[in-house]
Amino acid sequence: MELKSEQESKRLQKYTYSISNSLNNDLAIFIREKKNIQAYLFDNNFKVKSNFQYISSKKKKYNVLLGNKISGEEYSLLYSNSNYTKFCIITFNFGSKTTRVQELDFVFNDDTYLITVSDNNNLYVLTATGDQEISIKKLNDDFSLEVVNKQVLDLDKKQKLNLNKYSYLENWTGIFAEKEASNIFKIDNRIPNAIEQVSKDNKIYKQGGNLYLTFDNKTESTLMYIINLSDFSIERKEFPYPKGKLQDFKKQNSYFLDNVLFQIASSNKEMALLATSLDGDVLRSYYFNKETPINIKNSAIIQDGKTALPFVTTREFEETSKFLRKISSGKLGVSGYKKDNFYHFIIGGVKEVWQGGGMMMPMTTSTTITLPNNVPVVMYNPVFSSFNSYTTTKSTYFKTKLDLDFNYVKGDVNENVFEKIKLYSDSLKYVSAEDVFFHNNKLLFGYYDLKNENYKLVRF
Repeated sequence: MELKSEQESKRLQKYTYSISNSLNNDLAIFIREKKNIQAYLFDNNFKVKSNFQYISSKKKKYNVLLGNKISGEEYSLLYSNSNYTKFCIITFNFGSKTTRVQELDFVFNDDTYLITVSDNNNLYVLTATGDQEISIKKLNDDFSLEVVNKQVLDLDKKQKLNLNKYSYLENWTGIFAEKEASNIFKIDNRIPNAIEQVSKDNKIYKQGGNLYLTFDNKTESTLMYIINLSDFSIERKEFPYPKGKLQDFKKQNSYFLDNVLFQIASSNKEMALLATSLDGDVLRSYYFNKETPINIKNSAIIQDGKTALPFVTTREFEETSKFLRKISSGKLGVSGYKKDNFYHFIIGGVKEVWQGGGMMMPMTTSTTITLPNNVPVVMYNPVFSSFNSYTTTKSTYFKTKLDLDFNYVKGDVNENVFEKIKLYSDSLKYVSAEDVFFHNNKLLFGYYDLKNENYKLVRF
């Protein structure tokens, strides 16, 4: 799809964001240049149904884009300030071709904002107290928040829905204050995800009409809470970690895909991978130790990041002992997605090292991508965040391929969809406002062509 969209200046940075209508497959695209925004609504054949232009009047303090809600011809974007204590909503009416900005008086009391989730054009806000009581709040058509369920989660003392972190007090330079922040990381399991992302302890997945919240910072098992977005019931499940044959495993993590929980556990001597159904049945297990080759590899073991050689940032090796030593000194991660009746996995770890200034940082960094007014993409579009992290992250890993019964499949692995998009993106000139998102279950790459003043969508 190619759309003519005139610009004010080629020198001005462009930003885009999209809203996919899950009920009728319409697609809203917004192209921003400073405060000028062009809004387009397409039908499911990518024909323009409505478009108009407006000047943004949103206050700068609302700089975090949280999610969207659709009601008829109205497409609304929810924003907050950086502390998630003040909120506003911008509504685009594609029927009347008007917009309105409304500040919202959300009162969370002792709750901390966790995350937002969209389902069937509705928007849900999840919050939690320090006592680990989670609240599910629905954003109504009048933009009030209705509590549809709340429940205290049975968590280990190491497991937290929110965590304390230090930040500068507003208007008090140099003074630190302790505040709570979300400890939940959103994962879209339809795409490749970087090890750096899936190595997080607490993750949330949306699959079908459910949310799956997993905790992996406990030594005995993965804890899962399933939130039904129809009746808002909450179900608790526990999945024991695999056991080591030589010693107790030191590190564990998990990844949820296609109603199966994949658990990884390792030490510097051995490693295990377990596939378990939601009913607790072990579907498949793999094990290897430092003395034996890894017999489920479809690639060499790859180390991205700083090496002993100047200007060399990627190396390959085959030694199992070296792989186990490297990943067990950091955080484990397993990432996968389903394509062409196969499961494609990346298995490895990310190491954290001490940097100057006394800060713990990842072994390597990933670029921070923002939307208009410094909006973190990770909050609004986890697909683009995953794409960006996947193409810049640094870790140690290998690739493997399994059939639908989780049996190992030999053979070369092809480039995944993110690697294909990256190659395509690198071939372009004069582009801005790149985006990667799902619409009608198709993965799309969008960008603005500065030279030809076109917005383009490419399906991958």
